[in-house]
Amino acid sequence: MDAEKRQRLEMTGWKAGTVEEFLGLSPQEIASIETRLKKSKGDHAKSNYDIPRT
Repeated sequence: MDAEKRQRLEMTGWKAGTVEEFLGLSPQEIASIETRLKKSKGDHAKSNYDIPRT
């Protein structure tokens, strides 16, 4: 989001922030989520190659 849009939203009462701020996540929770995301993306990529073709 560009700075101008963010400023306009904040002037009308909206708050801009990160997902971590919104959910109140600790650094350990963020790291855990990122690790699981990377793992799932890797597993998904591998699973596409494991499908036998008939």
